[in-house]
Amino acid sequence: MNPMGCLFLFAEQATPTTSINRTVGVIVWVGLIVFSIAFFVLSWTRLGNAKPLIKCLTLSVFAHVLLAIFFYGTQMLGLEMDLGGNQPVTISLITESELDDTAPVEERVQPKLDEEYPEELPDSPAELVEPSEEIPNVVETVEPAEELPPVNEMPEQQVDQPTVAEPEITQKIESETIEVQESEEAEVVEEDSGIDVEPDVIESAEEIVGESPVVPVESDAPPSVDARIEQVAAIEGQLEAIETVEPVPARDPMVRLDGKQIPKQYQARFNHSATEEIRGAAFGATLETEAAVRAGIEWLVKTQHENGRWDASEFGAGVDREVDGQRRGATGANADTGISGLALLALMGDGNTHLTGQHRIAVQHGLEYLLGQQGADGNLSGAASLFARMYCHAMATIAVCEAYALTGDKRLRGFAERAIGFTIRSQDKQTGGWRYQPADAGDMSQFGWQVLALRSAQQAGMTVPQKTKELMVKFLASCNTGTRGGLAAYRPGFGATRTMTAESLTCRIWLDAHRSVEQVEEASEYIVLQLPSQSRPDLYYWYYGSLSMRQLGGPAWESWSGALKRVVPVIQLADGSWPTDTKWGGYGGKVYSTAMAVLCLESFYRYQ
Repeated sequence: MNPMGCLFLFAEQATPTTSINRTVGVIVWVGLIVFSIAFFVLSWTRLGNAKPLIKCLTLSVFAHVLLAIFFYGTQMLGLEMDLGGNQPVTISLITESELDDTAPVEERVQPKLDEEYPEELPDSPAELVEPSEEIPNVVETVEPAEELPPVNEMPEQQVDQPTVAEPEITQKIESETIEVQESEEAEVVEEDSGIDVEPDVIESAEEIVGESPVVPVESDAPPSVDARIEQVAAIEGQLEAIETVEPVPARDPMVRLDGKQIPKQYQARFNHSATEEIRGAAFGATLETEAAVRAGIEWLVKTQHENGRWDASEFGAGVDREVDGQRRGATGANADTGISGLALLALMGDGNTHLTGQHRIAVQHGLEYLLGQQGADGNLSGAASLFARMYCHAMATIAVCEAYALTGDKRLRGFAERAIGFTIRSQDKQTGGWRYQPADAGDMSQFGWQVLALRSAQQAGMTVPQKTKELMVKFLASCNTGTRGGLAAYRPGFGATRTMTAESLTCRIWLDAHRSVEQVEEASEYIVLQLPSQSRPDLYYWYYGSLSMRQLGGPAWESWSGALKRVVPVIQLADGSWPTDTKWGGYGGKVYSTAMAVLCLESFYRYQ
C-alpha cells in the first residue's frame, strides 16, 4: 500500500465516528498536516533527492507515532464511544413467521385479483375440456312412401391432434389447385381399366380442407331398403351403427344409403352365386381359406380397443430385425392409424361396413378413431414416426374411401376428400412419386399404397387431376427395368426385386399404363418363380402378388393362389392371428401380420 493510501485511510478512521479526546484529536490532525506537507515537499522538490532513505525512515517513524497517539485515544485504550458508551446491546432471535408478521404495512403487497399478468407459454398445453353436451339420438321411423329427413346440422366436434415427437417435415405442402370431388354420375362406377380423369372439375385445396359438409341422404332408395335404414342425427365424425333395425336383406346386399349399387369391383365380397358353396370358390377359395379368414377376423375384433383403434406396439410392433441389411429403429411402434386401416380393410373385405354386417360395430368404431386422428390438412398418419407416416396415411385413407364407396354415407365425404387432397399435394412434382414426407423423391413401396388410395377414391366417386396421373405414370416408368421393361426397382436406378415388381404390376393394371403384353408377361413370369412358401414368409410381397395375379387370372393366378391357400392357413396361430416372425412383422406387429394375411386370403373375392 502506498503512503498516501495509508494517510487517507488513517484520516478516515480519525473522523468523529468515535469519541476522541479533543487534545488527542488536535495532536493527531496537526501531526497529519505536518506529515502531509513534509511528504509533498520531499516528493516534488529537490530536497527529496538527498539521502532519501533517511528521510523516508524519518517520515515512517513520525507516521507510526501518530498512529500510536490515535489508538491511545480510542475506546481500546480507555476512551468511550460516542454511541452510548458501555450500554449493553440486546440481541433477540426472530423467526421467519414473526418476521412476516412484523413487516411494515406499507411493504406488504396484497395480490390483486383483477391484475393482468403477462401470458407465458407453458411447457405443455393445458388439457382441453370438451363440452359435455350429449348428442340426441334422434331416430325417426320412416315409412316406405315418405322421404327420409335430412341430417340435423350440428357443430363440428373439436378433435385434439396427437403430439408427434419425430423429425419435422422439412418441406411444406404446396396448396395448389386439385380436382377432388364427388362424381355427379347417377349410375354406379363400373369397373374400368384405370383411374378416371376429370380435368374440368376443379376445387382448391383450401376449400377441400375447410369443408365439413353434412349432406342429407337422398331418398331414392328402393322401399325394401328404406324400411330398414334410418337416418341417424349425428355430428360429422361420430358414426352411429344402426342397431335398432335389421341389416339390409341378403337378397339385395349391394344397395347403398343413396339407393345406388356399390361399385362392381366390391360386389363379390357381399354375395356369391347359388352354385358356389363359399365366396370366391370360382377363383380358388376353399373351406380352409374361409375358416382362416373367419378366425383372423374374430381375433382382430377381439383385440380392438374401445376407442376403435388397434394398438400397434401392444402386439409387438416397432421391433427392429434388420430387414434387407438395413435397420429402421422402432418404426411401426406408433403406426396405429396404419394398422387400424389395414384391420378395417380386412373387416370390410369380409363384407362388413359401419352400417351392415356381423362386425359393423367394430367397423364403426374403427372409422371413428381414424376420423378423429385426421389433421386439418387431411393427414391421417396420426403419431406415426417419419418412416411410417405416409404408409399410415395411405392405409387409413384407403379404409375411409372404401367405407364411403361401400355405403354412400355422406358423413364420410369430407374426410375422404381431405385425405385424398393431402395425398395429391404430397406427391413429388418432379419424379411423380411419394416417400417418407411430402415432396420427397418417390420410391415404389410408398407409390403402391398411394395408388391404392387414389383408386379407392375413384371408386367412391371422386376424380383425380390429370397432372397427378401424368406424374404417376412418369414415376412408374422411371422404375421399370428388365429386358422388356416389365420388372421394377425400389427406386430409379436400383435393381429389380419381386416385391417391387408385384407392386408395380398392380399399379400398371389399375393405372392402365405400361402394361404391354411383353411387360406383363415378364413381370408375371418373374413373380411366379417365387411363390408363397413357409420357409420365407413375406406377407407384404404376398399381398401385392395376390392383387396383381388375381387381376391377371389364368395360369399365373392358378400357380400363385394354389401356393397361397396351402401356406397361409398353415402358419396361422391357434388364436386366429398370424405370427410376427414374417419379413416385416417385427415393424408392424401381430395386427399387421394378421390383417395382411386375411387380405391375402380375401383376394379370391375382395376385388373382382
